[in-house]
Amino acid sequence: MFDRKVIKIQVKTCHNALLWYNKHVGDKFDVVFFDADESVFWVREKDEFMARNWIACKDAEVLQ
Repeated sequence: MFDRKVIKIQVKTCHNALLWYNKHVGDKFDVVFFDADESVFWVREKDEFMARNWIACKDAEVLQ
């Protein structure tokens, strides 16, 4: 079995108050996929079963 490192991010700000993660500033998420072309992290939403959504890279900090 291979060991896959999970990348965690924390939402630091939200550049648009209409985005879904505006109410999650300060929350931490596991990254499902990183899209370098769009500069977004894809994560699973906490309040929705298996729902994926994106967080802009400029609004998040990668945690070690």
